[in-house]
Parts: sequence; C-alpha cells; structure tokens
Amino acid sequence: MALNRICIQCGKHFTLSDSEIDFYNSKNLDLPKRCKTCREINKGKKSEYNRYTKRTKASEKVSAPTGSVVGFLVLFLLLEINISVTTAFIVSLASAVISAVLIYLFAGRKIEIEEFDTAPYTYTFYDTASMVSHYVKHGKEVGCDSMENYLYKANSLIKNPKALKKIQKEDGDTAYFYQPTGDFAVVAKAGYIRTYFKADLHYFNKQ
Repeated sequence: MALNRICIQCGKHFTLSDSEIDFYNSKNLDLPKRCKTCREINKGKKSEYNRYTKRTKASEKVSAPTGSVVGFLVLFLLLEINISVTTAFIVSLASAVISAVLIYLFAGRKIEIEEFDTAPYTYTFYDTASMVSHYVKHGKEVGCDSMENYLYKANSLIKNPKALKKIQKEDGDTAYFYQPTGDFAVVAKAGYIRTYFKADLHYFNKQ
C-alpha cells in the first residue's frame, strides 16, 4: 500500500509507491524521509543526473623515461637562457624528483567507477565530484572495492545505533565513529555526507 509522508526538509507531502517501498525493504534500507526533489538538491544534481550515466576511467600513465626527459629538457632550457650551471642543476634535480614522485604515485594506476543508482541510499555526497574524490582517497582505506560499496558502508556507519555521535559546534555537522572498526564519517547539517574514512577515538573526540 502506498505511503504518504511529509518531507523533513521542505515540509511538502510526497508519496512512496508500493514498488518503491518493496525496493527499499528488499535492500534493508530506511524509507526516504525527504521528497525526491530535496534528495536531488542535496546530491547537487537535477533528476536527469540522478544516475551515474557513464563509466569513468581515470588513469595516469607516467614512465621513468618521461621523467628523465622532463629533467633534461628543463636543464637544457635553463642553460640556454644563461642561468648559472649550479642553479640549472638544482632546478633540474628538483624536476627529476617531482617526476619520480609522480611515477611512484600514478604509474599504472587505473580507477574504474561503475554506474549505480544513488536513490536507495538515505545519505549521499554533495555531488558526483565529491563522492569520486573521497572514494579515490579513502576507498581502499575503509576496505571498499567499488564506489557503491563505499557509499553503502558510509550509510551503514551513520545508521549504526552503536556508533558514537557528536554534533560539531562550529557548523552543526554531525560526526559518527564506530570504535571497533575505526570507521569515521561526517554528515553536513544539510543532510549530505562530507567524508568517510578511518580514524581513532582521539580524533573523534577533537571534533
């Protein structure tokens, strides 16, 4: 039977159909407390962008020869404009170091983001870019092999009754922490996830 609810964000009435209720129940998810429009606004995108429309592949390919070439080119150009050999060598060396760091961080790294629907989740990030950024930075740290799994685990933490909860004085955001696993998340006052990563009790207490 369809369910009529009042949106906790805008105060308007909205209806959940039988199929929607069955879907949320089958996923063991809470029924939405916000209307579809407010959920879309909180996610920072309009309804046509409610779904990730394509698979995004981000990869950086940097090779050792490329790093060396960059360093030598910098050295050559600096010498051509009559900068001292010592200065040129230092700048060239710095370029080589930077190249080496880039190689270490990005060589062969490939990130695949599968298309998935965010609607079943009570909480999500402000927008696509924010979710991708946090998943790339913290996904492995929290043991997630996909961005949907990252969002699922963040929601599980936020709704875990055993998690510690604290409202931050400065901005009214809410911090969540589950000590057995070290999972930590922050939900903005507006209702979207700011971040999700591993922390410790000392970090949580400082929030």
